Amino acid sequence: MAKNQSDAVFVGWQKTSSGEPFALYNITAAHHPSRGSTVTDQTLRKLHLTIPKTPAPPPRRLQVENFLVRYWKKIAF
Repeated sequence: MAKNQSDAVFVGWQKTSSGEPFALYNITAAHHPSRGSTVTDQTLRKLHLTIPKTPAPPPRRLQVENFLVRYWKKIAF
């Protein structure tokens, strides 16, 4: 593996049913049977893959604002 290469790439944040964010990653490790799968950090640990740098989750306020923007776009006529 190249020096700056990771076993996975961060793809975004998802929320639990209670609204808590968790990170999602795509496995990029060459020749790994799960290559291309989207997984959590827990799965990366179980598979003994490195977890890439992960940005902080968006502030709760921003999450609510993004939801409202998507909601209003759906009902706008």
